[in-house]
Amino acid sequence: RRKYEEIERQYACRWNGCEKAYGTLSHLNVHVINKNHGKRREPKEFEETRKILQARKQQEEGTRKADEERQ
Repeated sequence: RRKYEEIERQYACRWNGCEKAYGTLSHLNVHVINKNHGKRREPKEFEETRKILQARKQQEEGTRKADEERQ
């Protein structure tokens, strides 16, 4: 199980004034339903966000490997 700090919170609630964000779409949807913050979110709403985070992860991994090779 991941620690609180380790969770990448890529699924943010878009309700005005709500600053909650979750690591999974299902957890966001539970929040949205319980708090009446509109309709359930669909995976297609987060396609761009997932692409950006995936590219960032790949870049960080490449940087980490390059640093390891230098040592």
